[in-house]
Amino acid sequence: MFVRLPENYKNSAATYPVLYILDGHRLIEKPYKKIFDQLAENDDIPDVIMVGIANKGGTPLRSSRNRDFNPDGMGAQNFLKFMKQELIPFIGENYRTNACRVLLGHSSAGLFTIFALFADPGLFTGYIPSCPALSSDNKTVFDMARTFGMTQTDMNNYLFIGIGAEDYSGFIRSTEKVVTILKTQDPEGLIWEYHKYPGENHNSTPFRTFSEGVIAFFRSFPEGR
Repeated sequence: MFVRLPENYKNSAATYPVLYILDGHRLIEKPYKKIFDQLAENDDIPDVIMVGIANKGGTPLRSSRNRDFNPDGMGAQNFLKFMKQELIPFIGENYRTNACRVLLGHSSAGLFTIFALFADPGLFTGYIPSCPALSSDNKTVFDMARTFGMTQTDMNNYLFIGIGAEDYSGFIRSTEKVVTILKTQDPEGLIWEYHKYPGENHNSTPFRTFSEGVIAFFRSFPEGR
């Protein structure tokens, strides 16, 4: 886990929203810390606490990601349980946070981000998946999407999905299948956007998705500032 505090944190009594960034071991330092710091300096977003979650441990990285981010086994459920029962309480007890939490994930972590919204929308206010690694095999996510608007009746959430027009065709098809379901369901209390970026691919898209998604989130939820 990596925690990055606003520059004025020690000289302030303020509370801050928290960005929980999956794959934090490779994303939080460069370039995203610089990007979010610049957005805050421009007042596009407030000062934020950044928590980068590293998917490492006793297993190789790829095996760990496949386990923790896969909604079709117990891995994603267990990882979400860890975040809810251990990680988020730890951050709240040790840092000055407000009630605003945003989850960001790319690729397999983007798949998990969508799963987390469907499984427990109240855990975070904002969900920003970039290029979610959805495929036709992810039956759990599609089933959850179809019942989401009926099973969740007290939401106040924001979802920003971004994918590159030059991403893998299977990811695009499956992501747009979820988008079509959301359009049909029109879940009450969920503000959401879908962006398909021309000229962007799987590796370039998170730069736009995360920056534009966080800006859009705080415009829709100014109380998080």
